[in-house]
Order: sequence, then C-alpha cells, then structure tokens
Amino acid sequence: MITAKFRDSARRFGWRRAVGQYGHKILARVARLKFLHVLWLDRPHLAVASAEQAAGIEVRLLGGDELSRYAQDADLDMRQDFITQALAGGSACLGAFVDGALAGYVWFGRRDMELYLGSTVAVGNDAAYAYKGLTLPMFRKRHCLAVILRYALKLPVLPGTTRLVSLVEAANLVSLTACARIGFQRDGTLCLLGRGSRQRWFYIGGGKQVERPRIAAVAEAHR
Repeated sequence: MITAKFRDSARRFGWRRAVGQYGHKILARVARLKFLHVLWLDRPHLAVASAEQAAGIEVRLLGGDELSRYAQDADLDMRQDFITQALAGGSACLGAFVDGALAGYVWFGRRDMELYLGSTVAVGNDAAYAYKGLTLPMFRKRHCLAVILRYALKLPVLPGTTRLVSLVEAANLVSLTACARIGFQRDGTLCLLGRGSRQRWFYIGGGKQVERPRIAAVAEAHR
C-alpha cells in the first residue's frame, strides 16, 4: 500500500529518490544501518541569496543568556543542557532575525556536541562543522539558511575556518535538496552500523575534497 507520505515524496523528489528514501528508513529501523552524506561548502561554491532575498535579515552570534531564553520555546528545538554543553565545547550559534524575531539558526563547532547515534563527530582544523540548524516554517521562503552560511564563511565563525562540513542522512531528502541549492558539494558517504559502544562505521568514497570527519564511539547511545 502506497502511503500519503510516499506519494508526497515521489511528487516532490521523483519516484526513484522516494524509493531510495524508504529503503534507507527500513535499513535504519531493521538493521540499524544509516547512511550519511559528507557535504562541504566554501565561499566559491556558495549560492548566495540575492540582495532582495537577504534584505531585512540580520545575522549575529547568539549569547548564552539569549540562547537560554530560546530554550524555553519548544518550536526552536534547543534544550538547555545541549546549549550549555555546546558553548562549553567552543561551539557558536548564528541566528537570523526578521523584524527582530528569531527566524532560524545554525550551530557550528569543531565537533558535534550533541552525540549522534552514540558517537561524536569531529572535523579538520580548516573547517567548521555545521551540525544543528532550524528555520521556522513561516520564514522558510526567506532563505535564512543561505544568509547564515554566507555570514559564517565571511567572519569566519570559527578561527581559521575556510569551509563548512555537514553530515546529512541519505533519507533526509528535504535537507539534501536545500543543501544542494545553497551550494554544498558531496564528498563520500559515512555508514553507521549499530548504536553506542557497539557502533561501527566506514566510508564509501570521499576524502578527496575535505578531510574525512572523525568518528568516536561513546558508552551511552544518544536518545
């Protein structure tokens, strides 16, 4: 039986990508096998939002007190324990504001402060790892993500940063499509099998354009 979600994915992304998406979801659920594409972006590849699209959007770093206030808004998906751990680890959060309201944000760090499937992720010294982002639905046509990433590369958001690296699940067609529009390039695929201390990982291709993200297992799986 074809579900409504499958039909919607097929309409938006094509039947081939929709079938692949559901295949990845089945593997993740049954075999605990996930595929994450390694994506990278530098200034020459950034598809910058037009001046008209960027007009009225202010981008700035968010401080600890401000982030703590946003943690109280469930729609923004930022827990206080995550914020505390991320800031302590040297990560930074850039927010995009429209008419004074937070429209979206992206976290950047040298490593993933929120454990992913029981492992941490670290990137090379020339890169910032873009590992958690969100745009509120009412602002999705404002291209906030592209404006934030442009700002992150221009600053740079972390000392010595010349590029951004991100990991996106192969089943997440919405994020993959958005990243491609912004200018992210793919450099291999990371495969994760299992969870927690029993997790194993390997790469399919990659390592040509950016240093492969380093994976380290931890004792407790991410919940």
